[in-house]
Amino acid sequence: MRYPIRTIFSSNKFTVNAAVYGPVWKSLRRNMVQNMPSSTRLREFRTVRDNAMEKLINRLRTEAENNNGVVFVRKDARFATFCILVAMCFGLDMEEHKVEKIDQVMKNVLITLNPRLDD
Repeated sequence: MRYPIRTIFSSNKFTVNAAVYGPVWKSLRRNMVQNMPSSTRLREFRTVRDNAMEKLINRLRTEAENNNGVVFVRKDARFATFCILVAMCFGLDMEEHKVEKIDQVMKNVLITLNPRLDD
């Protein structure tokens, strides 16, 4: 059975998790391993991580003050992670409301398409 959603999410099987083991998969994996977790890349995005953590702390503090000390950590941690990913992928430090809007669009896409875990 073919799943059109899998084709869309895997860029027609041109991602590390969707490609068939072989030369393409090896090339994708090598690029991922060599470029993503390197110390140079980590240093390059330090300010991005610092900014996201500052936003996270501010959001948690504000939420705690407005909610008798109760905070929803998962929502705020997801936001901080999304800020990091947006900056890494697009090279932008976006305003919080724009990041929230992108996050909401992503949630709507996932809910609408109902992809499987391996997608």
